[in-house]
Amino acid sequence: KVITSPSLNTDGCYINDEKPPWDDVRVRKAFSMAIDRVTLADVLTFGQAEEAYLPVPPQHWSSSPDMIGVNGYDLEQAKALLAESGHEGMTFTMMSYQNPLQIRKAELLQEAVAKAGFNMELEVLELAASVPAMFTDFQYDMFCAPWTGRPDPHQTVTNMLGSTGYYSLRDGDRAGIDALIAAAVATDDLVKRAAAYADLWDVAIGQEALWIPLWHNSSVTITSDKVGGYQLNLLGKGQPQFAWIEE
Repeated sequence: KVITSPSLNTDGCYINDEKPPWDDVRVRKAFSMAIDRVTLADVLTFGQAEEAYLPVPPQHWSSSPDMIGVNGYDLEQAKALLAESGHEGMTFTMMSYQNPLQIRKAELLQEAVAKAGFNMELEVLELAASVPAMFTDFQYDMFCAPWTGRPDPHQTVTNMLGSTGYYSLRDGDRAGIDALIAAAVATDDLVKRAAAYADLWDVAIGQEALWIPLWHNSSVTITSDKVGGYQLNLLGKGQPQFAWIEE
């Protein structure tokens, strides 16, 4: 049996948004709108992923349906925003790491954004060297890689979007995001927390485009056809306590 389940593993692009011209939100949004997520996810994952507009999948309680399609594929708008910013034809370097899937993804992104006027150069490093090169030494404009997810979204947004987060690539607060992150943990009421995250997503991902979601990856596992009830969760962890073996 092949068991497929949604997961918190989400591919996205980290942007050095304090480095010109990425400090211009029009450039960040143009890059996002140049990517046909549906087609690329289908090609790269054989139909096992779905397009993403947030760091969390639609099945997660902190997701916001209002974000579906925000900064999504619109090639003509991407061209217009890049031209408006004055950076049409800009050259930048995206870094990837040694992995056949990641290199292929980078090559497809390179081809896609070229249609909007981006000249993307690609450098590939060993995985152990790639993370510090981007997030400690700030050597590259962009790094597109999977985010494995965390048990609580607070861990994700603090790391990825907060002013002190290792993966945020900025020294200070942006657009009041730190206060929005704090508001999302001010209560343990999930309804109120979800509303707070909706506000955070709108500002950080929608208005500011500080992180570019690409697609949500699925968890896929295989069991014997004699096994029933085996489940996966959003963390991609198997839950054998619900399983049984059929005679």
